[in-house]
Amino acid sequence: GHLIGKTIDSFRWLKYEGDFEVIVVNGPSTDHTDDVLAYWRDKIRVGRCDVANISVSRNIGICMAQGDLVAFIDDDAIPEPEWLTQLSTAYDSYEIGATGGFVYDQSGYTYQYQYSTANRLGNTNWSLTASSENFCFPGSFEFPYLQGTNASFRRSTLLEVGGFDEEIEYSLDETEEENAEKFRLYKKHFVEMPDFCKELLTYYIRKTPLPEIARIMNYKDTEYVKARKYYCKNLLRKKILSDPECKQFMNYE
Repeated sequence: GHLIGKTIDSFRWLKYEGDFEVIVVNGPSTDHTDDVLAYWRDKIRVGRCDVANISVSRNIGICMAQGDLVAFIDDDAIPEPEWLTQLSTAYDSYEIGATGGFVYDQSGYTYQYQYSTANRLGNTNWSLTASSENFCFPGSFEFPYLQGTNASFRRSTLLEVGGFDEEIEYSLDETEEENAEKFRLYKKHFVEMPDFCKELLTYYIRKTPLPEIARIMNYKDTEYVKARKYYCKNLLRKKILSDPECKQFMNYE
C-alpha cells in the first residue's frame, strides 16, 4: 500500500501542459491500499476489480477513462516529470495507436527495459538494441512489445480491439516447451471448430477491427461480434481442457 502512495504522490510533479486524470483500479488487495486511496480520494478516481487479473483491472480503467489517451504505470513505479509529455507528443500521426518508453530499475540508472518484441504465443524478446518498426504491420506474428509500466494507447484503439485479453491474468511465464505444447493443442482443436468460429477467431488473431468483422461476417453490430467471439473462445477452451493430453500436460484430473 505504501508504494502506490508514493506513485500517486509523484504525479504532483508531472510537467504536462494539458489536463489529465489519475485512475487507480484496486484489485482484491489484502493490505492497506484502501486507506491509501481514501487519503487521495479528492485527487483521484478509484475503480474496483473483484478478481486478481491485471487485464480485467486495465479494462475497467479503460472504461472509466475520459481522455483520448490512456497511460499505464505500475503501482511501485515513479515517472519522470516529462513522462506524459513525452508519451503524448509521440502521437504525431493518426496511424500511431500506442507509445512507450524506457524503464529504469530501482537504482534509477540501470535499464530494466529498453526494446522488445512479443509474438502470438506470448514469447518475448528483450535482447533488442533498437526499435522494431519492421514488425508494425497487420497480422504480423511478431510485433513491438511495450512494457506495461510505461505504455500509452489511444483509448479508441483499445476499445476497437476489445481491450486487454482477460484470459491473460498476469504474465506469460511458461517455458518455450510449454508454449509449444499449448499451441499444438490449440491447433488440434481449432480445426474441429464450427466454420464461423474459425473465421471469427482468425480475424481476431489478425487484429481486424470489430466494425470490419461485423461487416465481413454480416453481423448486426460489434456487440454481437464480441458475443460470438466469447462463445467461440469458450467452446475452444472447453475442447482443449477436456482433452486427456491437456489434463496430463496441466497435471490435473
